Amino acid sequence: MSPPRSFLLPAVLLLGSLQQVLAQTSSKCNPVLNGTNVCPVDEAFSTSYNFVFNTTEAQYDELWTVTAGTIDWTSTGANFTINEQGDSPTIRSNFYIFGGRVEFWLKAAPGTGIISSVMLLSDDLDEIDLEFLGGNGTAVQTNFFGKGINNYTWESDFTVSGGTVNDYHNYTIDWKQESLDWYIDGEHVRTLTPAEANNTHSYPQTPCRIYVGPWAGGDPDNAAGTIAWAGGETDYSDGPFTMSVKNIHVTDYGNGTAYNYTDSTGLWTSIESLNVAENSTAATAVSTGDMSSSDSGSSSSISEKFNSLSTGSKVAIAACSGAAALGVVAYALFYCIRQRKRGQQEAALAAKQLEDDRLELEGYKAAGVNPDGFSEATPTYDPKTGMATRDVMVEDYSATGGQNEKMVPGATPLLMRNQSYSPPGTPNAHEDAYSNPYTDGFSPVDHNGQGFSNMHPAPSGPLPGVPDRSFSNGSQHGGYYR
Repeated sequence: MSPPRSFLLPAVLLLGSLQQVLAQTSSKCNPVLNGTNVCPVDEAFSTSYNFVFNTTEAQYDELWTVTAGTIDWTSTGANFTINEQGDSPTIRSNFYIFGGRVEFWLKAAPGTGIISSVMLLSDDLDEIDLEFLGGNGTAVQTNFFGKGINNYTWESDFTVSGGTVNDYHNYTIDWKQESLDWYIDGEHVRTLTPAEANNTHSYPQTPCRIYVGPWAGGDPDNAAGTIAWAGGETDYSDGPFTMSVKNIHVTDYGNGTAYNYTDSTGLWTSIESLNVAENSTAATAVSTGDMSSSDSGSSSSISEKFNSLSTGSKVAIAACSGAAALGVVAYALFYCIRQRKRGQQEAALAAKQLEDDRLELEGYKAAGVNPDGFSEATPTYDPKTGMATRDVMVEDYSATGGQNEKMVPGATPLLMRNQSYSPPGTPNAHEDAYSNPYTDGFSPVDHNGQGFSNMHPAPSGPLPGVPDRSFSNGSQHGGYYR
């Protein structure tokens, strides 16, 4: 292995590429910037496994996600191909490692300006890189960044025996709290200590995911500094440009089901391993071979997801659940009390109405009046008593007088005693058209021989005092992105 040599460009050119690099390495939720109570915990790998990319994407889709473009899965490996401008096929692990060893067996893509890249990247933008320039085809670049701060003077390049684009080689990153090491085909080529990384501040020290894929650093739309660093402008008519990955062996030095940021320092000591006595979802998947999301056995249960939460998150969930339960109980108690009061009020009103009706009926009986024999009449005002009275026709219970007997209107009997008006078909019934079909004494009244008039006509509209119960229902609403 030849000694490292520098491909550093003048600082003025590198400044032009800063914006492009920042756009490629971003975080959806940065615990250092957004706060530890905002971002979710990082699902741990907490095991060791060799992923062989020689079948189909679905084999590992529980643990890996294609974030851009498409990947061609073949019997010899996964092919990441740039066919045209804008292509940047990328795969990313769904799990995190907290310290660990990652071995890549890959063949870089040839082509001017084409960059084949493997990277470890954390939520707060700690980064460990291996990059291959397709226009060079002889060397690999090693680099690191801390908290998203880029410093290209930390880059070191190493020649690969036999070249990087013609055959598969093993490239390894070994990351620990006390040192970071790079290997090529088993040969150690570089060590970085925290003290050498801006006095620890820029040393990668938070849980990382794994990213693999090529991109066109020489794209004509990129900044001049990026194109120069990539080795020149890319001519897409020279393509396609294919990077091939045979397998990736991942070992997580951390343990537990998840990693949690306990504060916003981004220090190694601020990371908490959760449920260290349990297997992570990823560890269970690789141990059982169920790494496809189409297999229901590979998904996390609710209890597993809850157990992977931080202590603060569990306390918050418990507090919210308790508050919600108390709210439901309080409302139920309020509703019961309100309904009980309403029922008591309705019962009291009903009892009062019943008593009033009883007293009124008793008054009629005491006066010898049948209340069902009333005929509507105009009220008469008595100036002596100051009371309004109503002249009514009432039934005579005295059984006096015959059919031709002269009687005052107020004492005219409803039925003549020498007639029978039973319903047709009953004893003594009259079958004529004017028969009164009643014998109860409370029948339609014969107004001076004019015939019976029905005092109970069918209503032509809603009955007065009947509430309207009608109602209607309401209406029934390219590049890396990390």
